Amino acid sequence: MMKARFACAGRARLVALALALALTSAVASAPAALGAPVLSATVTLGELPFGAGLTVTGSLADAGHGVGAAPLALQADPYPFRRFATVARLTTVPDGSFSFVGIRLDRNTRVRVVLEGSSGVASPQLPVMVDPTVAINARSLGPGQ
Repeated sequence: MMKARFACAGRARLVALALALALTSAVASAPAALGAPVLSATVTLGELPFGAGLTVTGSLADAGHGVGAAPLALQADPYPFRRFATVARLTTVPDGSFSFVGIRLDRNTRVRVVLEGSSGVASPQLPVMVDPTVAINARSLGPGQ
């Protein structure tokens, strides 16, 4: 009698686990199934010298087709990485592509592109390393000085 009860309890746990996994995967794939827009972005250089301009390019697509005239915002989160703030805005061209050009960063920063007016549509965070400019200047003071 005890063995039968434990066997039933074990099967019930297994069925519950399988059901939970099925529901989790269905919820995770729901946005893609509903045709949620996909925002992709890349940076030209992941490491750039201080003062150089950064270019962020990418595209916005919905169901595999580019979305034109969509308002986008480039957001930056500079070191020490506390919060994102919008640094530039633009709209996508008819094929859904975009390019933020000449963005100047003064320290290591994470950037992302977000679709304005929608919640949750954003590119992955892209790390950008900014190399400081270093100069050394020396002159001779003469013998013994």
